[in-house]
Amino acid sequence: MEKMNLQKMKFMLQKNRHQILWAGVAIAILILIVILIVSLFLDLEDKKSTQASEFTVNSISPNFGPTGGGTNVIISGTEFVNNPSVLRVDIGENECTNLQFVSSTQLTCITPLGTVGAKDVVVTNGDGQVRTLVGGFTYYAILPLQSSNITLMYCDTPKKVDQTTDCTLFVDTDFIYYTGSLEVRVADEQITTCNLPASGNFVVCSGVTLPNQVGSYQSKFRVSGETDWQNGNKVNVIIDIYTQGLTLYYDAGHPGSYSGTGQNVLDLSSERKDGFLGQNFFVQDNDPVWVNDQYKSFSFDGVNDLIDTTLNSNFSNDITIEVWFRRANNNSSDNKQTLVNVYHLDQTANCGYGELSNGYWSFGGNACRNRLSLEVRQQTIQATVNNSNTINSTFIPNNLWQMATITHSSNTNETSLFVNGVLHQTTNQELVVGSDGVIKIGTYLDGIGGFEGNIAVVRIYNRVLSQSEIKHNFDQEKTRFGFTNSTVLVSGVPEATNFGVLTVSDQEQTLSATLEGLNFFDRRQLFVPWTATIRITDLTSGDNVITADKISINPQFSQQTVITGSGLYNVLPEAGYFEGANIPRLLLQNLDLNGGGEFVISPEISVDVQPFTRSGVYTGVVTVDIV
Repeated sequence: MEKMNLQKMKFMLQKNRHQILWAGVAIAILILIVILIVSLFLDLEDKKSTQASEFTVNSISPNFGPTGGGTNVIISGTEFVNNPSVLRVDIGENECTNLQFVSSTQLTCITPLGTVGAKDVVVTNGDGQVRTLVGGFTYYAILPLQSSNITLMYCDTPKKVDQTTDCTLFVDTDFIYYTGSLEVRVADEQITTCNLPASGNFVVCSGVTLPNQVGSYQSKFRVSGETDWQNGNKVNVIIDIYTQGLTLYYDAGHPGSYSGTGQNVLDLSSERKDGFLGQNFFVQDNDPVWVNDQYKSFSFDGVNDLIDTTLNSNFSNDITIEVWFRRANNNSSDNKQTLVNVYHLDQTANCGYGELSNGYWSFGGNACRNRLSLEVRQQTIQATVNNSNTINSTFIPNNLWQMATITHSSNTNETSLFVNGVLHQTTNQELVVGSDGVIKIGTYLDGIGGFEGNIAVVRIYNRVLSQSEIKHNFDQEKTRFGFTNSTVLVSGVPEATNFGVLTVSDQEQTLSATLEGLNFFDRRQLFVPWTATIRITDLTSGDNVITADKISINPQFSQQTVITGSGLYNVLPEAGYFEGANIPRLLLQNLDLNGGGEFVISPEISVDVQPFTRSGVYTGVVTVDIV
């Protein structure tokens, strides 16, 4: 029994020993695994640390330059070491100059001489390590610029007399590849020299001289040192009109607008909305005829002649239309004859399914023919708004040039009609915005409402010109169209007048006399009212004086007779007496003979003679001032 217990105890001791042994093995294995993981982690961190601090060369900027060197470059990377005796940058086979250590991530230097092509950038760090940016910098050759390298030159046009222009030249690649300078001129004027920019594909030559007279002139360019000139565009020199907002400008008398032959009518504005005589580029019966006289104009037959433009207009924009025209002698019918028409289809009207007959849609009525037009009707100029609302000028004579202007504001809906710079009538009418319409000259629609006479100039603006701007434009061209005399002539002004026999009296007396035959001749062809002021000096007889403040004019007894012309707006004022010495005795206000005429006025003069005024023959001087 005791022996069995000892054996049992021995077995248990052996079993416990084995368990302890295996537990120790497990602990050892666990310790080894922990050590391995820690070792791997530390090794990974060490590698990361080593990689983060590694010397690299990442880029060079700029990465191109001329073979002659001299390009300032920036080299970017990591872990640059500042050791001037070792730090070095080579591009191709040559060393950069002026190497500067900026930071551990940036160096700067100046490129050396090189040959055409891509070259390696080799950086030797301050610690002796070397890194290469393969093909990192490309050398190019700088060549002398030639005219063949210039692909286009365009000079700003139009320009006014006494202005200069700016010319822009474009190169085939980039100016960095070229050396030299450019020369520019217009016609045979002074040469302007332009230096090439450091880079880019265009250069602007400013202040190029222009001929000092109206015309169309060829621009030219060449490279300095060359003999032959190359052509750019034509530069149109125009009169001193307003050009802001100018979107169309046809002038039969300007060689840049019409050459005298062919169908093309060129736009002098910068918008280049060129048109053509008739409906296409071929000669047809409905082509206006160019008249090469002193005025230079297009003649319209009143049947189907027209000029088609390429300018679209929308009534949502402001607009001003100016036309210089001369109506035919027999043009006095009631038919509307169109100078310029802006035609729109009203998209809100029932126009889409009707038939077009004689220029009118069968459905939708006037709304389908929404328009803004400038016309001649009977003996007046007429502006039509929305095909129904019309405003008219006063009488205009046949066969005399006039400048008609219509303005429309899309903001206020105000439409105004001017003749020769003078406002004649205004209306308020909203223009319904429809589809864009092409502007036609000399016709309402093709073959309808044709104008009979001559049209020389048409200008269209995308803004409302003020009256002073319209008058300015008129003044620039009035001499061309026969408005040579800008004043009113007066003849028959008496230097003295006899008021009859004066007797000495102790009472105030009144004597009367008539200034016979003051003739006024209006030769201006202007619709501009003017004022005539008649002045009378003191009346004298030896040393005796009747002062001017005692003289008055009796308007109700004054006579006026129209010799030619259509009449006056307002001849005499309500009162004819004005106090003060040698001041206006009579004002004839708002005189206008509607484009030319003559009238005679014979005003009656009254003299208030004071008591005891000495008798005698009294004389005075009459003067007439015209404003």
